[in-house]
Formats: sequence, C-alpha cells, structure tokens
Amino acid sequence: MRALLHRLTATWTRRDYVEIGVLLGVIALMHAVGFAVLVFAIAPHHYRAGTQIFGVGLGITAYLFGLRHAFDADHIAAIDNTTRKL
Repeated sequence: MRALLHRLTATWTRRDYVEIGVLLGVIALMHAVGFAVLVFAIAPHHYRAGTQIFGVGLGITAYLFGLRHAFDADHIAAIDNTTRKL
C-alpha cells in the first residue's frame, strides 16, 4: 500500500501538494461552518413542526444520510457519465 501511494505521488510538485491542501482545507471549513450554523443558529431556536423537534440530532442524521447518498452507486454513475460527456 505504501509503495502504491509513493508511486502515485512521485510526480507531484509542490504546487500539487498546495492545491490539494487548499482543497481539503476549504472542504473542512465548509463542514465546520455547516455544523456551527446547526449548533449555534438553528438548534437554540428549538424549531418544532407538530411533535417533531428540529435540532442537532436531526442535523447530524441528515448529514450522515447525505454522506451515504454521495457514495451510492447511482450517484457515482451519474458523476461518471457527466464527466465522460464533458
């Protein structure tokens, strides 16, 4: 596994590492902002619809279902088909 990773990254330049670092940093920042909005802006208001409570638990559940959807076969196939057409 280590040899494979070394072979894949052997041709990367400093710019490649910086671009990947920035990309991962932006993704981490978006997650942090999303959870901060959930915890500090949405959850304290105790929104209710009927008998259901909209709070942190529901937000985390929605996030996890979103992650599951991102790796569904149909979603991956749609991305692959779009990429091939472009």
